[in-house]
Amino acid sequence: VHAAVQEANTHVRKKLDELRGLISRLIACQGWVALGIWFMAAFWIFGLVDYLPTQFGAEESPPLVRMIMLAILGAGGVALVYHFFWNRWLVRWSDNALALAIEKHHPDFKSSLVTTVQAASVKPKMREEHFEHPLRPGVLAIARQAAESRIADVDVGNMVRFQLLQRELIGFAALAGLSCVVALLAPQWTWHWGQRLFGLSNVPWPRITQLGLIGVELDVPPFSTQTVRDRYMVAFQGSSIRVPKGSSVQLKMWAEN
Repeated sequence: VHAAVQEANTHVRKKLDELRGLISRLIACQGWVALGIWFMAAFWIFGLVDYLPTQFGAEESPPLVRMIMLAILGAGGVALVYHFFWNRWLVRWSDNALALAIEKHHPDFKSSLVTTVQAASVKPKMREEHFEHPLRPGVLAIARQAAESRIADVDVGNMVRFQLLQRELIGFAALAGLSCVVALLAPQWTWHWGQRLFGLSNVPWPRITQLGLIGVELDVPPFSTQTVRDRYMVAFQGSSIRVPKGSSVQLKMWAEN
């Protein structure tokens, strides 16, 4: 980044660049962490929205619903990129703005830093006309000496608030840990949902069905000329059952989703 402080002391230029770089890194970190939180949270939330209804008897969501989910996922990512990177990270922080920020946190400069920065930002040809008063050069020299003597004591790390980034990192770590646990405990579910979301696969969700044996039904032997035969149930005794040899039996079972 081109520094406007062309003739200021090297320590002043380094301090302004240090503050500018710290702000830039902070915004970039916030942007990447916010993107990670958004994509992980949206992936699992959309997965539950797609999966849970099928466990209560509903049909799978059509591809159009998952396309809308993908659109929401992408739109949220674009909004975060615009907010953090285009609208904030690409903004050029001028030397005057950085000097004002430093003096706001360090009033002992008494405008000497801002005066030094503004004087250095004036073009050489304009500087002669702007500072034509005989006392101006002396005042600027005093301001520059005062700024140079105090700039070394400025800690730019104390000027930037890291609390929001710390909270975002805690949320990102918790969500990443939860994602790893779910992916390890249910890898097939995670892979299946990834195929349904990103591949728009129509493979249905697996259902859990419970099956059980009731017994067998046998025909009552015909003892008369009746045309309709009655049937009777023989229950299982343990894991086995006894039926007459040559009987016509029907196995009875039950199933529950």
